[in-house]
Amino acid sequence: MDLNIENTIDGILNKVIDYGTVGVNLIKYKVIYQITDIVSSIIPSTISLAFTLVFFLFLNFGIAIWLGELLQSSYYGFLIIAVFYGLIGLIIRLFLSKWIKRLIGDYIVKQLLK
Repeated sequence: MDLNIENTIDGILNKVIDYGTVGVNLIKYKVIYQITDIVSSIIPSTISLAFTLVFFLFLNFGIAIWLGELLQSSYYGFLIIAVFYGLIGLIIRLFLSKWIKRLIGDYIVKQLLK
């Protein structure tokens, strides 16, 4: 009878250990899935952002040169573009930084909980 109880206890312990191992593996796979999902959604966005930034860089050079020709001084065109972006940066910093921070934070939490 004691041998039967020991076998039963050993069987239960083995099943508990197996259950714990499966639970840990499940959590590990969920974390890997979430990380993979986030990284796979960031990479295409980063590539698209890089091409968009290059486009706007050349567009701004063109506008600055065009304005410089209109004002008959090339550095005036670049100065006007710099002041324009400085004002936009100041407006974003003063009025929209909390909104942008909350928007990005909500996106990251949404991606993690998906």
